[in-house]
Parts: sequence; C-alpha cells; structure tokens
Amino acid sequence: MTSSEKEVRDWFAREVEKLESEDCKLDWLTLREAINDKALMSITDDLFVAHLKIMYLQLLRKCSTKLCSGGLEAMMRDPESYMARMDAVNEPMSILIGRVYNGEYLNNLYSDAWGSSPNNAVKAMLFCFQTTALSGRMAEQTIEALNRQICAAFVAYETASIEAHNKGKGGNGGKQRSVGDAGHRSPSGTPGNGCLILIVAGVALLGGIGHLLCMSNV
Repeated sequence: MTSSEKEVRDWFAREVEKLESEDCKLDWLTLREAINDKALMSITDDLFVAHLKIMYLQLLRKCSTKLCSGGLEAMMRDPESYMARMDAVNEPMSILIGRVYNGEYLNNLYSDAWGSSPNNAVKAMLFCFQTTALSGRMAEQTIEALNRQICAAFVAYETASIEAHNKGKGGNGGKQRSVGDAGHRSPSGTPGNGCLILIVAGVALLGGIGHLLCMSNV
C-alpha cells in the first residue's frame, strides 16, 4: 500500500470502531425512537443496528473506491495486485462484516442495492431495508429523514477520507475529522461518537425544522 492508502485504512479502522461502539448503538436507537415509525419499530434493536452498520459500511466502501482503487485502468493493468491492495485498504470493513450476524448476506444485499441506483443509492438501500427487514412500509417522511441522516454521514465521510488521503501524501490535511465532528449533538448534549446521529431529523418530522445536506448523486 502507498502511504496515502495506509492513512485511509487507519481512518477506516477508527470509523469502524465507532460503528461498533455502544454509544453509536444508543444514538441509532434513540433516533429510531424519536422518529417513532410503526414499521421501523417492528424489528428488534439488534437487527435494526445490524442493518444500519452494513448500510454505513457501504458509505465507507464508496470512499475507498473513489480514493484508492486507481480506477478501471489500474484493475485491468494488474488485477492481482489491484485486488490485494484493495483487500488491504478495506480490511477494517471486512472485519466488521464478519462480526455482524449474517454480515456477508447483508453486505451483498446493500452493495447490490447501492449499485442498482447510482443517482439515489441511499434511498435504494432504504427501500431494500424496508422490503427485507420490516413487517410493513415506512412512512414517506421516515424514509426522507433516514435518507437525510445517511446522506449527511456520507458527506462527512467523504471529507474526512480525503483529508486522510492527503495526509498520507504529505499534504496539510488539517485536523483529522470523523463523522462525529460535524457539529451535531447526541441527546445527552455531548458530541456523538462518530455516527452523525441527528436527532434533529426526528424533530424535523414534528416541527418541520432541520435541513441536512444531501448530495444529489447519493
């Protein structure tokens, strides 16, 4: 791996650790409770968290592909070296998949959903989540709230992964960010632990407030 790829891999490892934390789990469950959608509440806490972990993993994988793959040319030039390098960069994410119940199945499920809709990948994952895990249909406002939540996380991931990549090249990446550095607060009033848990998304359903950045190609 290059020094840039190593920096990105180390950043992935830190973000995966946050996704596995109890604080992250609590934030996700608090958000679900704030949204209070009947279909969303129809599954167990552990199953809900498992699906979100793997959905967030797709965001990290997108950052990996964008920064470290070298594109189709690199893959065609030396497929074996390409795969070995990408496996090394993505190792923290592969470890997480192994720790999640039915992780390989969920990863394939959400990877396929992401690829099925390049212009609206997050919503494609949410619709996949709805049809495979829930006992009913989520309200449209619930889908929109979760979409804003995950899109905002992706924006934060992209920014932080680019900073890590630049740091590896010797550039001035500045303070290394994580998703939890986006300036939002968890319900306890302390900074969230890397999951960008936007309780404002749940509040927005009731009060019509809280606009989150969502990239049109996510």
